Amino acid sequence: MRGDPVASMATGRISRSAQTVDRLGGPAPTPSSEPISIQEKKTRIMLKHRQIRASLMAITGSMFLAGLALAQSDDAVPASDTTVSYGDWSQHCMLVQIQKEGDAEPGKPQRICEVTQTLNAQQKDGQTQRLLTIAVGKLPATDNYRAVVQTPANVDLRTGVTMSLGDSSIDEPTKGDAVTAMPKPNDISLTYVTCGQFCTADIALSDAQLMELKKTDSAAVTFKMMNGKALKVPLSMKGFKAALTAAPPVN
Repeated sequence: MRGDPVASMATGRISRSAQTVDRLGGPAPTPSSEPISIQEKKTRIMLKHRQIRASLMAITGSMFLAGLALAQSDDAVPASDTTVSYGDWSQHCMLVQIQKEGDAEPGKPQRICEVTQTLNAQQKDGQTQRLLTIAVGKLPATDNYRAVVQTPANVDLRTGVTMSLGDSSIDEPTKGDAVTAMPKPNDISLTYVTCGQFCTADIALSDAQLMELKKTDSAAVTFKMMNGKALKVPLSMKGFKAALTAAPPVN
């Protein structure tokens, strides 16, 4: 990874975007390096005229299609992507058909949506580095919403990722040690599930956690680097509830 995210955090040069990573020009992980297995039931998603990579999809398509068997079919519905910004969040939707294992035909076309936010850190040399991407959404075949967070690759996998609700402060690393914080009752802990060009952590959100996410007006995401220093990244919740609950546009 280019530059030091910790140094960038200390200078406070963080840019925020509700757009997906491909809109930012960020690098896309390869299918072999960025799969996320969030599948609870085996499904098959078929899109006409293109094959979406079975990976994290670099958040250029959807974090929540990752790990599924994806294929092309002349009989499937055309791909229909929409991206709408709500404050500091973006609602990204895809029109798909889902074919469950054992079914002869795919089901009716339906939209899969997620809401995302990306934060970038500006390095001393002027280069921009992606610091954090978060997405919340679910597949139609599942009951729970999931939160998925992408961090830089050089992180301590043992500590996971913590999302603190009602907290927008930044703790700078202390000399020779990491930022430490006492867990709070409404903290959401995500477990790393894969690492490649980026590391990815996720969690199945409970109804109570999802409700708290909708209600809070500020949050912070904390993860520890391999050098022992922790990053506490303020996360804007402006537009989150609107993006999550808005009806997707029809095109």
